[in-house]
Amino acid sequence: MEKIRKCLTFFCSDKKDVTVNEILMKGHYGNSIRRIVYTIDGQNAKASAEMVFRSLARDDRIRLLGSAELRLEGSKLFLRFSKFKAYYGKIVLTDESECIHMVMRFGGYVKGRSSRDLVSEVMRNSGVETE
Repeated sequence: MEKIRKCLTFFCSDKKDVTVNEILMKGHYGNSIRRIVYTIDGQNAKASAEMVFRSLARDDRIRLLGSAELRLEGSKLFLRFSKFKAYYGKIVLTDESECIHMVMRFGGYVKGRSSRDLVSEVMRNSGVETE
């Protein structure tokens, strides 16, 4: 479990405004599953999101923009990152099932805006070049 916690804390720019919940569940075949949920609020959430976007490789940023419609639902952006890479200090998008799931919620008006434009704007506001 320490390895998993290390991966998750890597995404937190600061430990304040972070709530950690551990949920014990049973899998389909009766196996134990431990779900760890980190909730980051306030300025720390903004700083953590900016750090994530700045840490993405150019190819991952292009892939994120290209798949924005699939990843955005309302004001929530759904991302998946490699657990293995995060353990070694890299933030890499993945489509694998064994991953770190991240949901970013955006405030403000999002209805009627294209997913690509919204994600692009958020990335630019984080200081990331999108084109």
